[in-house]
Amino acid sequence: MASLLQSRTILKQLTNTVGYNTILFITTRFVLFYLLGRNLSPAEYGAYNLMASVISLGIYFLGLGLCHYVIKETPGNSTQHGLKLFKSTVSFELLTAGLVIAVLVSTGGYTVLLEKLKVTPYADLFYLALLLMLEELFAIEIGRYLYANKKIEKSNFFDFFKKGLWVYLLGAAWLIGIKPTLLLLLVFRIISVAFSIILALKSIQFKIFSGPRFDFNDVKLAFVFGFPLFVSSLSDQIVTSVDRFILSFYHSPAQVGIYAFADGLVNMAYGLTGAVMISVMFPYMAAEHNNKIFQKRDLFMTYMFKYSLFLTGAALAGLLLTAKPMLTFLARKEYIEGLPLMPVLALGTLLYALSYPANYLLILENKTKQVMLSRLIGMGVYVGLNFLLIPRYAGFGAAVASLVSYAVMGLMLYGLSQGWRHVDFRKLFTFKMEKELLLKLIHEIKRSKGNPSSP
Repeated sequence: MASLLQSRTILKQLTNTVGYNTILFITTRFVLFYLLGRNLSPAEYGAYNLMASVISLGIYFLGLGLCHYVIKETPGNSTQHGLKLFKSTVSFELLTAGLVIAVLVSTGGYTVLLEKLKVTPYADLFYLALLLMLEELFAIEIGRYLYANKKIEKSNFFDFFKKGLWVYLLGAAWLIGIKPTLLLLLVFRIISVAFSIILALKSIQFKIFSGPRFDFNDVKLAFVFGFPLFVSSLSDQIVTSVDRFILSFYHSPAQVGIYAFADGLVNMAYGLTGAVMISVMFPYMAAEHNNKIFQKRDLFMTYMFKYSLFLTGAALAGLLLTAKPMLTFLARKEYIEGLPLMPVLALGTLLYALSYPANYLLILENKTKQVMLSRLIGMGVYVGLNFLLIPRYAGFGAAVASLVSYAVMGLMLYGLSQGWRHVDFRKLFTFKMEKELLLKLIHEIKRSKGNPSSP
């Protein structure tokens, strides 16, 4: 009965998460692509994407990888223990982030970066983006804490406000005749993230001056555990950001805009499918590992691999079949130049999705140095190929570099983890267990209709 209850919980969370991502896809991401693609030039969209890359890379760098320890230690432990870890690590992250930003701005280093990227006409907006970076760092860590507590529906709810509210505001402004601009976009994003933070803090009963106290020893433990993952996560983020910087340096923000628009569509398809399965399965995989029930851990790992393959593959295939009319509908005609990049980007994204089961297996076994090594080598291959290919081939060179680096990284992760021994490949093309689970769930639902006390 306990196993069936767990299956029902997973199915519910998976259904809710798919529903959440579908709503987010239809009402925000798709709408956002239309609003920005139709109203921003490739150069403006490129500047926006460079801001997003600065924010994303900054969050990974300033987060120091402490969240990995919180995510690993929270499942299966007391609420107070998890809240104490969260409070200690997030306080340290925000303090460190504030100090680093202050130094970067006061020394003029940020201004030099903007000059190298050829985005000085948007300098004021890039400074405003630093405030958004601090907000996003805090909001993301709250979401990770909820995720570690298996409160996936709540995490989705607050994530929806963070990612969706500003798009609604931007769309409402457009409907009444106000043209979407980069300034308006940033202001609405800052408002949305602040609102989601307030709601989330109330939900977890977070209090600055009471409750669990800040413990620097927790920070040290988190840093020792998370540093290899910090390096690997940073390398992973560099892989998804450095191409924008190199494109802008060697070519222009307009080339960044064309490349980023195509890449964004591919990532949107992945976020709706494979990323959902990974986010739902990992807390259960971690819990079974922590409880030393390795057979069930491997089962969750198998299903993570299986549905990442089928869901991501199907979504990307559908995207490629409809890519030309979709680009024509969503954006100005200049963006159609990104069409040849999409098959290469899609294949690289699929390989990236399939690497996650092995990546998480190494994390659970505390083999974080192997994760770091795999991702560092993948990053090295990627950065080297970007500098080699982008000057001559622009966005296509960046797409090829990402494909090769994800292939190298995935092969290393599975080789070092021996992940193929834990994935039951016999279950990839059979659906007997899914059918049995569905029949059990239907039987249990029918049986419990007349018994309200049934789980």
